[in-house]
Amino acid sequence: MKNSCVLSFRYLIVLGIILLLTNCSSNKKIFLKAGDISLSSSWNYCSDSLGVFNEFYGNYSENNKNFFKKKLSKNEKKILKTTNFERAIDKVLYHSDFGNKKNKFHESSIIGIYKNNINLSDYQKIEVAEGVAFVKLDYVNKVESIVYPLSNGKYFMDVHYPLGISKKDGIPNHEFVYFDSSLKQIQTNLSKIKNKKCISENFIELGNIHFSGDSLKDYTAHETFQSRIEKINKKEEWNFVQMYATYLSFAQKNKEANAVWNNFLGDGYKKKKIKKRNISINDVVNKVKNEKLVVINEAHHLGNHRYLTGSLLKKLYSEGFRYFGLEAISEIKAIDSMSFPIQSSGFYTSESTMANLIREAKKIGFTVFEYDDFNTEDRETTQANNVYNKTFGIDKDAKVLIHCGFSHANEDENSKKVWFAAKMNQLYKINPFTISQTNYRKTNKRKPLLEIFYDKEILKHDMFLQNSLSIENNCFSLRTAKSVSIPINRNNLKPVIILVYDKNEFEKVANPIPVFLKVIEKNDIYVKTNLCLGDYIVIAKDTFNEIIEQKNLLVE
Repeated sequence: MKNSCVLSFRYLIVLGIILLLTNCSSNKKIFLKAGDISLSSSWNYCSDSLGVFNEFYGNYSENNKNFFKKKLSKNEKKILKTTNFERAIDKVLYHSDFGNKKNKFHESSIIGIYKNNINLSDYQKIEVAEGVAFVKLDYVNKVESIVYPLSNGKYFMDVHYPLGISKKDGIPNHEFVYFDSSLKQIQTNLSKIKNKKCISENFIELGNIHFSGDSLKDYTAHETFQSRIEKINKKEEWNFVQMYATYLSFAQKNKEANAVWNNFLGDGYKKKKIKKRNISINDVVNKVKNEKLVVINEAHHLGNHRYLTGSLLKKLYSEGFRYFGLEAISEIKAIDSMSFPIQSSGFYTSESTMANLIREAKKIGFTVFEYDDFNTEDRETTQANNVYNKTFGIDKDAKVLIHCGFSHANEDENSKKVWFAAKMNQLYKINPFTISQTNYRKTNKRKPLLEIFYDKEILKHDMFLQNSLSIENNCFSLRTAKSVSIPINRNNLKPVIILVYDKNEFEKVANPIPVFLKVIEKNDIYVKTNLCLGDYIVIAKDTFNEIIEQKNLLVE
């Protein structure tokens, strides 16, 4: 009898384990990872294989990492039951909460379901030019369901429900009025489902969402791109890599930025035979000091290219250079009035080294000017005209330094596209001295600056450089700098980033650009850097881009 009881008990334990494992297994089996979240004109879910497309209500938060998490909350399980979900054949495509957490009536969650069968008798039919959808408003469970028939005979169901609302709570009727904004969404979804093709992600907009609405900005945009690196195709590669590497540089991850770029797009003309020689800042200055126009280019993802130009500024000023034009500037008014850039001064100006470059040029006495224009049919000609009109056109003895991107420094007038540097000679008979930093982007810590000599002409430049300079401080070593250690007070909130601002700028404008920043690693207890003498504000921000600490820092 005793043995029988023991056996029964063991049987029950084994049965319980089996049931538990079965339950866990079945829970995971209801999820189907068949698509991705992407940003085009809005956030959307798309699966080419299933022929499913869904544009989200409101603003999907990139901070939400649980969209494809294989676990449903208790509330989500309840909601799933209201859809007559058949565990054996139906699948959950995504689920998450998003919206405005400060107002429970406008905070909502969403579940996307791939269904095999559905009874549409109690659904309202929505027939538009793009196709047919079905809508059901469940006031008892406070659920809105939109069903899209698919060409394979299956269905896509988009389920919305408010969070934090009990049966005792009232709910405004407008929560379920879909005929305005929702009808537009339904039409968009039907159109995309009909086309059966996911639209390309807008990588520029994907990055820009991190740089909008917050005066202190979010310098962790690179993390958004990191999660997508394995998913891009060849057609998207150029735009993706350019933006990913750029945002890595915004986070001062220059080594990583160069690695990403070189892995995908190459490190320049590495197959050509080259010779190298050590060169110094003074050597560069001696090469160009008697020129009227010096054009130096940059790879937009490499802050050390800007650092080289900054290191030249004071010496070039002493040689008579007074005009400094930057492709990166799109709005000069704030710079002219305050002598420093702000976030709206341009795109690349949000990167600290670029902002520091402008700051130092203004301190030295340069006339800093913008010359680029994207709203023109011939960008290169417009650039040349702007540079001439703002310098040589008003000062025939002008000596001008131009900092541009990539191929704009190409002097070849016979190439398929005639670039800015060539246009200056072609239009105004001003032959620029051109320096390329972009044709050879390998790094060599032991040899910070090398001049490159190719076995044959590849692009027409007067000088090729291999730039492995470190970004030593925020003033290009033109002024006195000191080593400082900034302690990280995590306060159990784990800050994600430390930003250092010029105190005057921080107090003067709402959208300052940091002179230095550091993305915090897990084990960091302090940030060590070199700062030029001055008064600063240090900001620590958490993973939600909120300020968790602010303090003064005097470097003297």
